Amino acid sequence: MLLAAALTLLVGAAVSVVIFGPALNLEFAESAWQAGSSALLPYSSNGSFAALITRGVQLAARAYPGAPWPAVRLAAILIVEVVLFLLAVHGASIANRSGRPEFAFALWVAWLVPLLTAVWFHRLTFFLVFLLLLARAEGTSTRSRRAGLISYGLAQMGLVIAWTRWLILPAHDELTQNGLGAATFLVMVFGFSAAYLMCADSRSALVAKPS
Repeated sequence: MLLAAALTLLVGAAVSVVIFGPALNLEFAESAWQAGSSALLPYSSNGSFAALITRGVQLAARAYPGAPWPAVRLAAILIVEVVLFLLAVHGASIANRSGRPEFAFALWVAWLVPLLTAVWFHRLTFFLVFLLLLARAEGTSTRSRRAGLISYGLAQMGLVIAWTRWLILPAHDELTQNGLGAATFLVMVFGFSAAYLMCADSRSALVAKPS
């Protein structure tokens, strides 16, 4: 199903390039990026990889002006997304060969979150899919459970920060915004790691299972 969806997207992109030309397609992609979530990248409560890279590049550009920082930012974001995709493919293939397609599905769900250019704290509810599976499934590794527990604990800390910010402090309090963004990023990293380890370690669990 995932292969069919990918092929559909590729065919659609090819048809669009043939009909409208590559220049118009690139212009549309650039305008959509600038008019969409890219405007939210500098916000400190945004915990996405793209937002973290963007804020880092902005700091570097102020310290070292003149360098091609826009190209560096795009290259860094692309590298991170490619690495995450390869990890997701690797983990899902192991889970499928081990007879655990539900693990592979959970990993693909977890992989969707780091792809977003804007990851707010409430979007981490996607991780409930594999956290519930991780807690109830048999044959999950100690490493994946540990990473999932860390992710859940960080999410609870982020929830405390979020409620404190919304109920007590001003809406634009810088300290709580930075804290919420950091908690969101760490939950996302440990959550994806837990989903990947759940798949990657399913092979060893299958080998250790008595016949």
